[in-house]
Amino acid sequence: MMLLSWTTIVLFITFHQVSNAEADTDYSGTVAHLAVVIDKEFRGLDYKNLLRQMRHFLRNATHQHLTHGELITKFFTKTDIAVEKDITALFSILSCDDTWKIYRRYQDYHLLHLAITEADCPRLPRDDGLTVPLVAVNRVASQLMLDIKMSQLASWTTSILIYDESVDTETVQRIITSLSLPTLGRERSAAPVAVFKVNDTQREWERRASIMKLLKDFPVNRLGSNFIVAVSHEVVGVIMEVCKAVGLSHPETQWLYVIADSDAIINMSAFTSLLSEGENIAFVHNSRSSGVECEGGLLCHVHELLQSFVEALGVVIEDEEDFISQVSTEEWNAIQPSKRKRRSTLLDLMKAQLIETGRCDSCLTWTLEAGDTWGLEYQEHEEEETGQKIVRRLNPVGRWSPRDGLSMSSHLFPHLRKGFVGRDLTIISFHNPPWQIIKHNDTSQITEYKGLIFKIIDQLAENLNFRYTVIFPANNIPGWTNDSSLMKDSEDNRTRAFLVTDRIIEILRRKKVFLAAGAFVVTPNRKTLVNFTMPVSIQTATLLTARPREVSRALIFMHPFTYGTWACIATLIVMVTPVLNYFHRHSPYYEYYSKDNVKGGLSSHYNCLWYLYGALMQQGGMHLPEADSGRIIVGAWWLVVLVIVTSYGGNLVAFLTFPKYEVAVTNLEELLTRRGTVSWGILKDTATEQHLKEMDYPKYKSLFEGATIHEEQDDDLVSRVRSGSHVFIEWKLNLLKIMKKEFLSKNSCDFALGDEEFLEEQVAMMMQFGSPYLGLVNRELRRMHQAGLIYKWYLEYLPRKDRCWTTNRLLQATTHTVNLDDMQGSFFVLGLGCAFAMVLICMEQCYHTYKISKEKRVIKPFAS
Repeated sequence: MMLLSWTTIVLFITFHQVSNAEADTDYSGTVAHLAVVIDKEFRGLDYKNLLRQMRHFLRNATHQHLTHGELITKFFTKTDIAVEKDITALFSILSCDDTWKIYRRYQDYHLLHLAITEADCPRLPRDDGLTVPLVAVNRVASQLMLDIKMSQLASWTTSILIYDESVDTETVQRIITSLSLPTLGRERSAAPVAVFKVNDTQREWERRASIMKLLKDFPVNRLGSNFIVAVSHEVVGVIMEVCKAVGLSHPETQWLYVIADSDAIINMSAFTSLLSEGENIAFVHNSRSSGVECEGGLLCHVHELLQSFVEALGVVIEDEEDFISQVSTEEWNAIQPSKRKRRSTLLDLMKAQLIETGRCDSCLTWTLEAGDTWGLEYQEHEEEETGQKIVRRLNPVGRWSPRDGLSMSSHLFPHLRKGFVGRDLTIISFHNPPWQIIKHNDTSQITEYKGLIFKIIDQLAENLNFRYTVIFPANNIPGWTNDSSLMKDSEDNRTRAFLVTDRIIEILRRKKVFLAAGAFVVTPNRKTLVNFTMPVSIQTATLLTARPREVSRALIFMHPFTYGTWACIATLIVMVTPVLNYFHRHSPYYEYYSKDNVKGGLSSHYNCLWYLYGALMQQGGMHLPEADSGRIIVGAWWLVVLVIVTSYGGNLVAFLTFPKYEVAVTNLEELLTRRGTVSWGILKDTATEQHLKEMDYPKYKSLFEGATIHEEQDDDLVSRVRSGSHVFIEWKLNLLKIMKKEFLSKNSCDFALGDEEFLEEQVAMMMQFGSPYLGLVNRELRRMHQAGLIYKWYLEYLPRKDRCWTTNRLLQATTHTVNLDDMQGSFFVLGLGCAFAMVLICMEQCYHTYKISKEKRVIKPFAS
């Protein structure tokens, strides 16, 4: 009687082996303990009747299935349980809170927990036991949504619930509670829920107008993009059509349709024609067969759980005793299964038994189907190979019942996990190094796709789980081809690459191609025809000029002074010469001391000039003035000479050490100011030409009007730039390729790039206008940019650095050994001096000969 007054009865099950002390392998049997926790106030149950039936059922089940063991029951109150760590299983009929409390209390004991609880209760972990919520037939939706949320929608941070009159107010409130409030065991799974009701009306056009008003301009950015639609099957198709019309059916949204009218027999194939390319959509509907009786309730689930448990227990005990009989005690102690392993075995056996023979709540079985929609539009080549048309369809991905919960064969939204599920998608591209590089063998068969764009495509294929087949724009004919060898001649033809883009746009607009893989320039006109992805790179134009050449060093000895300075020095010598001569001739010093013979040296202007020149060369002269006035003039001159010589020597060393180069064109302003001496040009039908043509700035208009339009990039153009008379304007990347090619050909650095970069161009891939996958591809590209992958790949395909990179503008000399080029000016002066001396000596010789001959003709009188 005292036991019947307890609030709960606890029945524990443990395994222990009774061994024979006299024999190591003689086991007399296995004893099991079962404990059941029952809340007397649980849903107004008849506690005495339930207890009596459970005892009767356990007695019969044990007698029938436990032929190799014994089942012993003990009773405890919920507050007085003294559980040993070898406890294996626990059966409870409790409220949701009490169920989780007992589970947490004995979680570390690795018990097998069999729980029957109230509706809308989160299930215990699937590996630790079974949870059966007692759900009414008309209250299934809330428990169903709770189970789906816990296992499939745990990542949702927001939810949007749309319902109609087929769902009653109480069920709506239960669904909101399941989706929004923190749940036991998943405290972090709470998410705000926005709730909208579809007006009930008999007229379809009014219903459609109501749904259109609700979904048009829906604030997805504020409320999220996770939709749960609990409506009747008649409204599902209308909502799907409206979603497609307002642009809410795309890979960035998720739509879960719960068909609420569970009594209706639903033909799900009617919805397959409404599936949209690229959407994430799933359906949950009742899948019971007509005429199936709905048996359920507490006693039904108690009998099924205990029956399956006792049968599984009998199988485990029998298998273990068969094994024990074949080994020794020591061996068994070493290899016996752990408590967690035994629990897993019992749980698997129980689940298999319940699936095979379970009958409780069989009418409440629901089916989950997911839409297979990604990439089917781009399967034309696969349809041609298989001869079968590929259509969108609904695939079963799971089942749900109150007893078993969710049994999923795949994720509810498989495309979120598996992307394009390995489909082969069609992309179009062409050979355009370094962006797209298509390698061929000797038989023109494609061997490899390389380049920055194909690096991005490979990463996209890995992240989004697809394969790809490349087609190519046909050469000189409309349409496309699978033969890429027609594109091999476009290695350096920038004009051709720009024109190919227009042909690709035409193919992209009329053929179902997933992506145009290339570095296409984003222009306003093209934006009206196709969708561009986010830029993969920003390209700028700059100037390609001849590398500044070193100025001739033949007259380097003249460089320390300007020509004006040299003229001043010469003028100074001419002016000081008469001054020195005047002071020397008019000084009374020589008359006073009777030194007329000394006075004669500098009395001549000619001698004074050579003296000043010799002093300037730091050599002096034969005669020096003895008068103080003359000496002061000479001393002042020597001071001037000291300043001149010192300045000249220092500047000459600098000019010898740091060579002087020609003035280079480094920006547009310098280019425009040298219009008369330097020409410039751009390629025809390129992004640079189109951009300059559309610019309104005066500088760029002048640049375009004065530019030479080249038909192609050929050797003649490169030769003109090398000569220094022409400047080529193009993308910096393409100019680097030219410099690299010419360096490998000539082994010299003949070109330089301007300092100014202008005309920024966005380079991106293209997709069909209105493609649902644009946002998905942009998200992946953004991740690649943030991770630095695209920049890393871009650097890999840039021309490799060489010595021309460091000598791009000027050579920065640190040390310089004086060579013959530096000294050639002095030899020129010496040669010029010798030549002038030869002329003079010839003139002197002629004059001397003339004087002698003249004297011979004169008759002189003889005087003795």
